[in-house]
Amino acid sequence: MWFKVRASDVAFPEASKKHFTYDFRVEMAPADAFAAVTSPTEMGRWMPDIRSCKWVTDEPHGVGSVREVRLTTIAVHEKILVWEPGERFVFTVVRASVPILKRMVEDFRFDALPGSATRVRWTIAYQPRTLAMPLEPLLAPRFARMFETGCRRLAQLGVERTRT
Repeated sequence: MWFKVRASDVAFPEASKKHFTYDFRVEMAPADAFAAVTSPTEMGRWMPDIRSCKWVTDEPHGVGSVREVRLTTIAVHEKILVWEPGERFVFTVVRASVPILKRMVEDFRFDALPGSATRVRWTIAYQPRTLAMPLEPLLAPRFARMFETGCRRLAQLGVERTRT
């Protein structure tokens, strides 16, 4: 069963009172970091708790496309808001398998660094449903650990690629 999540826009992360923000370096070019974040196959290599990831909409993928991501605890449909290869990727969650989200947006920004490296700035902004607010003290740390692990694994993926 799917529950509707209110679609948001690119301004939501700045307006949201609840968010996670990560700023880290990966040893890959911005275009490669973008591909690792947007590709369902690549995403499974670095994002923990991924059970499956697939496009729901047909190619070509970009603004307006929808991706289904199934994690251990929740499945979501993500609608792409910004698709700028090597620069920025933003999506809003529009459906979830568990009724805990009122709104959610993830914003990835990629900045080239010297030596074919990339600075990744990842913001996850959310607004829980009223019924889920009592669970937030338990859920937020669990999701924070998952996102932190994702950052480390994405950075490690870049290191592995420089060795080959």
